[in-house]
Amino acid sequence: MGLFDGIESVEVTQRSEYLQAGSYVLEVQAIKEGTSRKGEEYFLSEFKIIESSNPELPAGAPVTWMYMKRFDSFLKGVKAFIASAANCRVDEVTSEICAAAISDKQPLVGAKVSAFAKDVPTQSGGTFTKVTFSAVH
Repeated sequence: MGLFDGIESVEVTQRSEYLQAGSYVLEVQAIKEGTSRKGEEYFLSEFKIIESSNPELPAGAPVTWMYMKRFDSFLKGVKAFIASAANCRVDEVTSEICAAAISDKQPLVGAKVSAFAKDVPTQSGGTFTKVTFSAVH
């Protein structure tokens, strides 16, 4: 067995920050689905920051938005994001469009979205960063 056996089957991930409070213009780099180490399903979008009001996340930096399926608002959040990235009405977003967005074809890569992120308190005493997306016109 060689030192690099199995290297072809591993996926390399780039580290990036999660969105923090601020206003942004973002360019979609990838849209994925996955399962966390705890077995929770998620929807994930990777972006390059084009414009930022947050000095900790400047233009050019990579950033990630992850939404866990366990949240009641999961489908609403994903639908709003897809509508913004696809520059369509929310009532035009279907499960087929969402499936295409996470496919190997990645049709929304390069799309630009505006994002407004704010920290909101949770019932358990922590904070949650709520992100609102809109299309860039």
